[in-house]
Amino acid sequence: MGDMGGGMRGMGGGMGAMGNAAMQGRKLLIDGLTESISDQMVSRYFQKFGELVDWGRDKSGEGYVVFAESSMLEYCLKRPGHQIDGNEIQVQKAKPFAD
Repeated sequence: MGDMGGGMRGMGGGMGAMGNAAMQGRKLLIDGLTESISDQMVSRYFQKFGELVDWGRDKSGEGYVVFAESSMLEYCLKRPGHQIDGNEIQVQKAKPFAD
């Protein structure tokens, strides 16, 4: 899952680790990413809250980050608002997928 372009939100095989991250409360969904916000800016912003083990985005302005520990995600969610490069983004805890 190293590339930043594909495979968002359980689209096909190889997403078992991401499902586990959601179940463990470590995956954060992001909405409102504009083209002017680089992948480096996203990772640098969310690293303020803790260690990232994965991240990605799609062309529609949605993305995700996976923290090493669930406490890091909870710390991030305590902040009332999030902005990257002056652009307001929305974040929410990922819900595990139901079979």
